[in-house]
Amino acid sequence: MKPFDITLFISTVTWWIFIVYWLIAARKAKRTVERQTMASRLVVLLTVGGGCVLLFSSINNPSLGSRLLPGNLVIRVIGNVCSITGITLAIWARRTLGRNWSGTITLKEDHELIQTGPYRFVRHPIYTAFFLMFLGTAIVVGKVPGFIGFVMTCFGFSFKLRQEESLMIRHFGKQYVEYKSRVRAVVPWVL
Repeated sequence: MKPFDITLFISTVTWWIFIVYWLIAARKAKRTVERQTMASRLVVLLTVGGGCVLLFSSINNPSLGSRLLPGNLVIRVIGNVCSITGITLAIWARRTLGRNWSGTITLKEDHELIQTGPYRFVRHPIYTAFFLMFLGTAIVVGKVPGFIGFVMTCFGFSFKLRQEESLMIRHFGKQYVEYKSRVRAVVPWVL
């Protein structure tokens, strides 16, 4: 019998917290007035979905792929810190967005440009949170498929980010351009 792995357990629990919180919070969103095209949504679903499959299958299948990182406790705790930071940021950002949130690129009825909470530091803190959670899980698992999955999700969310920026500029115009000029997209003061 395989021994209990607390770091893998913590990583898994962060994802379950995310899923449950997202499902509950999604019920309170405003009515959608404009939505991304199905083609752009499909690109995101395929890349992020494929990345998730690789990442989570490497959790459940210990024989899948070779290790990229050593499985020592320090490395795995670093992964847990990334995951916990990510879920904390995701919940903070989601709560700050309130009813303006959507899982897809949409314009909501009476949509507001939120610039408070984590949105003071980055324009897309939920994407930052996803990157941290995926990276943290990949570090805990430590296997090549997990890191390939992380890269795939980065590509998918980067594509989605560009689409979302386009919608925000169209809707908010100069206000969003000014916000964009002073606040970085996903990494404060860097990127």
